[in-house]
Amino acid sequence: MKQLPTITDRIVFKNPQFADHEEYTKRVTVKAIVKNSEDKFAFITSDRHGMYLLPGGGADSDNLTQEISRECMEEINYSITNISELATISELRNREAKEYSTVCFIADAQDKIEGDFRTESEKVNNIRVEWFDREEVSSILEKQIKVLDSGNFDFYNIAFNVVRDHMFWNEYLGSN
Repeated sequence: MKQLPTITDRIVFKNPQFADHEEYTKRVTVKAIVKNSEDKFAFITSDRHGMYLLPGGGADSDNLTQEISRECMEEINYSITNISELATISELRNREAKEYSTVCFIADAQDKIEGDFRTESEKVNNIRVEWFDREEVSSILEKQIKVLDSGNFDFYNIAFNVVRDHMFWNEYLGSN
């Protein structure tokens, strides 16, 4: 699996506010580029921050394929199939001294799952899925990077997620 460049505060922010640390607490997360039968891709958004992100989240076990399947069920209400690894990214987030290791998968949406499996936090923040074609995704992600570059974005962790997901999307485009 391809290792993409490490993301740091200096890459995400023009004027980083937090110093580097000697030690970071490790956290493993999973993300997926999920395509449906209409060749549209799943992205998660929230009224709180208005950004579009790949579905996924923290891994509770070492079985990362199972973890991304669970996350997709929760966030996009689909089971997924044809799951393969695309790449991994490390992120050194200085605010909480955390080192994220994120594996991105490619998958196809399979069966729509009835019910609401979002976590309570996801429900409170009105996390929801929207589907976009390839060109729309590229345009949305480029616009989000421009918002970060302007320095007018107040969500620290979401800013990292935007950069990470943009890198994963570009890797996907280069491999498909």
